[in-house]
Amino acid sequence: MEDLLSKISGNEELIDKLIGDIDNYSEDNVKLTDKDAIEQIIEDIDALLETENLTEDEKKNLEDVKEKAEDLLDIIKTDELVYGDVNGDVNGDRKINMIDVISLQK
Repeated sequence: MEDLLSKISGNEELIDKLIGDIDNYSEDNVKLTDKDAIEQIIEDIDALLETENLTEDEKKNLEDVKEKAEDLLDIIKTDELVYGDVNGDVNGDRKINMIDVISLQK
């Protein structure tokens, strides 16, 4: 019984950490240099989701966090495409906005 309680407590702590980690990022502040950290968060979420030690609420929370992480990765991938192709290199501190993307598509 104690082992089960320990696993549950460990899962809760890890879920809280993953939520806290992803909450440090937003569409406005994510940078190209955040890519590896966000990919690691997604890997950790996937590993947790494969376990059978989660409640339905925990699964839902993790799926929501994963969705946000994937959205942030999409922003980073857009930055890589735009700045990698336009400037020939990728600047980790440079941000784009959707106006830039739309004007490049025209």
